[in-house]
Amino acid sequence: MTKRQAMDMVSGLLKKERIKHYLETWMGADKKLVTLENVDCIHLTWFLDNALKELQITCTFRDAWLDILGFPDINGGPVEMSERGADEVIRFLNEVNSYAKFGCVFYLDMETHDIAWAGRIPYPLLERTPDCSVSMIDGIWEFFSDVGDELMAAAQGSLTAREAFRLVIDKEWGNR
Repeated sequence: MTKRQAMDMVSGLLKKERIKHYLETWMGADKKLVTLENVDCIHLTWFLDNALKELQITCTFRDAWLDILGFPDINGGPVEMSERGADEVIRFLNEVNSYAKFGCVFYLDMETHDIAWAGRIPYPLLERTPDCSVSMIDGIWEFFSDVGDELMAAAQGSLTAREAFRLVIDKEWGNR
């Protein structure tokens, strides 16, 4: 599978999914204008119905794999948090990572305070299981939708990581 074939497949499958993104932009990974044959990145914007409000997803197509990066965008920037809030967010994301088992990882970039989700799909896997692979992208929206309010509460210090995760389990994931 070539990079171009992977981009076309992922874009087509995303359009069939139940979560409709607000915007899809194709660009170069360096975010500069490029000719169509050099496009290697699909950027998606989804709106959330919780404290996070907006989710940015970048799908960067490499020679042999697809890198996916998703993060909430709060008024054009990362989630604001204190140092204690950052510690609680890390603990909270570790709990989420121990529960989420679909080939991704949530993390906090300590320099920017961006809360991110990252995953990688090799093209042979994408080619053999396209629907499952695109469900990983779809899953970013689902996870941030499920944990947004509690994640924000941990970041702002109104809940500890343990309290926030317990709310997620009780409210969203306890019956799954």
